[in-house]
Amino acid sequence: MLKKGLVIGKLIEAILRDRISLDVSRNQNIFQRGFTKNSSPLNAAFIIEELYRESKDSKTELNLILLDAKSAFDVVDHQHLLRRLYHMGVSDLHWNILESFHKDSVSSIKWRGRISSEFHVQQGVRQGGVLSTDLYKIYVNPLLNRLQDANIGSTIGGVRCSARACADDICLCAEAASDSQELLNIAVEFANMERYLLQPAKSVHIRIHHQRRTKHQQSLFMNDSKLSSVKKSLHLGIIRTDSVLNNQRENVEENVKKARRKAYSLFGSGYKGQTGLDVSTVVYLYKTYIVPVLLYGMEILLPPVNLVHKLETFQRKLVKEILRLPDNTANPAIQVITGLPVEAQIHLRALTFLHTIASQEDSSAEKQIMYRQLQVKSVESSSWFIAIQHILWRYDLGTIQQLIEYLPTKQQWKGQIHGAVNKYWISSRCILHLIFLRMTLLYRGELFHW
Repeated sequence: MLKKGLVIGKLIEAILRDRISLDVSRNQNIFQRGFTKNSSPLNAAFIIEELYRESKDSKTELNLILLDAKSAFDVVDHQHLLRRLYHMGVSDLHWNILESFHKDSVSSIKWRGRISSEFHVQQGVRQGGVLSTDLYKIYVNPLLNRLQDANIGSTIGGVRCSARACADDICLCAEAASDSQELLNIAVEFANMERYLLQPAKSVHIRIHHQRRTKHQQSLFMNDSKLSSVKKSLHLGIIRTDSVLNNQRENVEENVKKARRKAYSLFGSGYKGQTGLDVSTVVYLYKTYIVPVLLYGMEILLPPVNLVHKLETFQRKLVKEILRLPDNTANPAIQVITGLPVEAQIHLRALTFLHTIASQEDSSAEKQIMYRQLQVKSVESSSWFIAIQHILWRYDLGTIQQLIEYLPTKQQWKGQIHGAVNKYWISSRCILHLIFLRMTLLYRGELFHW
């Protein structure tokens, strides 16, 4: 009976989510990119990455504040949440149903087959609830509105980028330390008003600068506690440091470690060795479970060739290890097994992400930044869009402007870029294979000309 009630509850929540989705999207602040249609955490991470690159181009300072709220989903005030739902325009019928979910709600704990007595739940959104993420976005929306209305913090041209949010993960961005402190004060004031805790010990400040000799760094404070200033910190699965290059280096090294741990976790399931799974299954598991870990975030970081080589080296060594191949196995043989090289896979991911940005509404921050950077930046710029333009030229895929003007569907674009990338690397690989064959025959004393 309990399971039936849970299923019915989730079904009602799913219906409500569809019915109020228009109200949520219409009122959602543009700084919020979490659990949003046609968006992902990478969209929020992308804005921050472009701020790094803009700071590098202009040689200006950039301050990032990564906020950490303690048990953010568990301290949502029900009365405040319901009031915000009403002001958003949620109809009376739907509002009454949502109120019934939260009014006089009770819960209990099951532990080792025993169920505790019931207790009243007076705050927080339901764990695992279909609507929980949308309700939390509504709850925290006033904070993002205040940060936007403050009209301070980082900008890219005329696009305000003073904050980025993915549900409860919020990053504040400003050039001047005084603006950083003011944005932080707004966040602290909202937290105190809503009775949730921003943790000074876990919230951090990262300062990005481009001069060897810099002025004394101004300290930032949160509720009279000094905010920790660090060289690197994790945000949305990507390590943020004090420079673009260090971002790339740290994330490549971390991704290699994570991919290695992921591979080793599969070894006990017959993944490794001659007595394990067949080659095609092993390669499929590698591409399905390990490659996404190895390449996470690389489409927005776009590491340089020397760091891509580290990823490629890891891939070759790992494939040799799991297939029990000799260390001196030729690299072209490994590429035949794994398919496209790492560099090409990163390019495919980056070009797919470009289509995601181009498909967004013109009011989105990502698309406004794209228009601005294409009009202002030169081919030597560090901007992500300029780097993508070089990739498009490399594969004879035209320009970003042409993509915007004649925007294909996602499936059409994927087919187009896969065809162009495969064509480029197949021709390059044929040359490598001819060189490999020539070296082999020379070693055997069988000289030939080509």
